[in-house]
Amino acid sequence: MKTRHTLLIACGAVLALVLCASTLRAGWSPLDYLTFRAPLALPGVTLDPGTYVFEIANPTSGANIVRVRNRVTNEPKFLGFTIRVDRPSDVTPVSPLALGEASLGDARPILAWYPTDGSAGRAFIYER
Repeated sequence: MKTRHTLLIACGAVLALVLCASTLRAGWSPLDYLTFRAPLALPGVTLDPGTYVFEIANPTSGANIVRVRNRVTNEPKFLGFTIRVDRPSDVTPVSPLALGEASLGDARPILAWYPTDGSAGRAFIYER
């Protein structure tokens, strides 16, 4: 009887962990992996050349928060508010970024990111 009770508690704990893990991930959008060969900038941070993961933190409730992290180290590089923008006709899934201009030697700013699975993108908010 005691063994059965312990087994039921263990199964309940495993079920709770599985439910919690799926709930934590459920709030994030599908991932976009983007590779840069030159440094690019987001508000407050410069992204060195490499591969980064872009994702929307709250796709079911406004989709205005974007997280960017290094794919190799999983280190968060940016977490911030964005503004929804329509995808221009010249931005394709092959080129999902709109870049701004920069002074010589400075990283070009990423003005907007257009996820591969949608018609709208997210414009980053820069201080003026």
